[in-house]
Amino acid sequence: MDKKVLCIGEVLWDMIPSGRMIGGAPFNVAYHLNRLNVSVSMLSRIGNDEDGHEILAFLKRYEMDTSQVQIDHEKATSRVNVYYDDTNSVKYDIVFPTAWDFIDIPQEDSTWRDVDYLVFGSLVFRNIVSRDTVMYFLKNTTATRVFDVNLRKPYYSKYLLFDILPYVDVLKLNEEELLLISDWAGIGNIDIDAQLNSLMDLFDIKETILTLGEKGALYKAKDTLDHVFREAKSVEVVDTIGSGDSFLAGFLTRRISGDSIASSMDYAIALAGLVSSKKGGCPDYSCDEIGN
Repeated sequence: MDKKVLCIGEVLWDMIPSGRMIGGAPFNVAYHLNRLNVSVSMLSRIGNDEDGHEILAFLKRYEMDTSQVQIDHEKATSRVNVYYDDTNSVKYDIVFPTAWDFIDIPQEDSTWRDVDYLVFGSLVFRNIVSRDTVMYFLKNTTATRVFDVNLRKPYYSKYLLFDILPYVDVLKLNEEELLLISDWAGIGNIDIDAQLNSLMDLFDIKETILTLGEKGALYKAKDTLDHVFREAKSVEVVDTIGSGDSFLAGFLTRRISGDSIASSMDYAIALAGLVSSKKGGCPDYSCDEIGN
C-alpha cells in the first residue's frame, strides 16, 4: 500500500523582480514529492480569482491532486513580494489576510484524513482559522507529524512555537531558527549538537534535521542516537528559493520507501543541490537529473 502525505498551508505567487513564481513552503514540498512519485495532497485555500485559477492550472499540468484545495469567494489568492537585501539574502513581504489564512477542516468523508505523513510549517498558524485546522490534525492524526519551521517575520512568537513543538515527531529547521528557539528555551549557550538533543528531550521530538546551507545538513534521532551529517553538493547556485523544501521532500521520499537515514540524507542533499542550480522553488526536472 502506498504511503500518503498531506501538506498543509500556504500556496501563493512569489512576486520577484523578474516576474512571478508559484510557491509557499508546504506547497514546494508537495510539488517535489509529486515529482518523485509520492502520493501527496495539498490542503490549502485560494481565491476565486485569476491568480487562483492559474494555481489550479499549474497543479493540473503537473498532475497534482487538487481535491483538498479550497476556493474562497471573498479572500484573494496569496501574493508575496520577494526582494533581496544588501547581503543578497531573500526577504519576503507576505500580504495578510489571504485565502489560505482561512483553511477549513475538510469534510468528514475526506479520504485524506487517513495519511501517513503530515507536513506543515509555522506560517499557516498566523490566523486563527487555519491555526485551528492544523491543530485539529495534529491532535487527531496517527500520521508522522513533520514540522518545517520556516519562520517569517512578524508571524511567529515563542508562545506559538512552544505550543506547536509538543505535537511534532520530525523537526526540520535551519541554524538561525535553532539559535532563536534555543535562546527561548534557555539553552542558547551550548553547542549545536547539545541544543538539538535538549530540544528533543524538552518537547519529546523523535527526530531533527538541521539544514546548514552551503555546509550541508545534520540528522539526529532521540531514541536510536542516529547521527548523520552530509556535506552540501558543490553546484553553481542560481537561487536558494525552495532549496530547503526540496531537501525535505527528497528526505521523505527515501524514508517512505524504506531506505536508510544515510541514503535519505544523500538523496535530500542531491535534490536540494539540483533545485539550487535552477530558477525558483518548483523548477522542471527529471528524477534522472538528481543523480543519487
